[in-house]
Amino acid sequence: MKKQSNKKDILFFIIVGILFLAIIYVIINDVLVGMQTKEMIASGKSTLKSGPIQRKINGNKHETIDLKGAQITKLATYDITGLVLGMEYYYFGGGANKISPEDLVLAWGPAATSKYSDDISVKIGGNDRFLNYSIKGEYYRDYNDVAGNYISNNHIIPINNTVKNILKKVRKGDVVQIIGYLVECQGNNWHWGPSSMSRTDSGAHACEIILAESIYILE
Repeated sequence: MKKQSNKKDILFFIIVGILFLAIIYVIINDVLVGMQTKEMIASGKSTLKSGPIQRKINGNKHETIDLKGAQITKLATYDITGLVLGMEYYYFGGGANKISPEDLVLAWGPAATSKYSDDISVKIGGNDRFLNYSIKGEYYRDYNDVAGNYISNNHIIPINNTVKNILKKVRKGDVVQIIGYLVECQGNNWHWGPSSMSRTDSGAHACEIILAESIYILE
């Protein structure tokens, strides 16, 4: 009986030791992830946790470039990492559709976590390229009044064919990073923008119009 008791004691201490090491691993991992996130934010790189990073361009005269006959004025630098909740294509027609072939609905922060992302339904499209979304379940309960602050409808303007081809590969459920500028566009007898400069607005002018210089599919 004594030998059996010793074996049970040894097994007990082994299990406790494994659980202790597992707890230490989780704590250290959380600390390292937090440090990495802070470092990325400090260096100007967005993360899925941090949300978009925007820096307004100083001065009264903003740089304007010509793209496919449209004058595109840069308003702010923009870097967003988000979970793709939905997308819509606009490969036909003129005006905004000519320079911006696709919209991406992106989520970050709590809206991009597995706990909440299934509680969000999105629908985009139409001539106005509007986003309509609905929330339910735990996300509604926990973030009702500010739920929209972690979701955005992004009109993407690829700066070249390389970026455009990467954009075509993006699928719902991907995590992407887009780096470029928030802009305002002026064409022949049409005007688009200016882009929203806030993540907390809503309505007709709440979408982000992004001149994308780089797109990365992270996951």
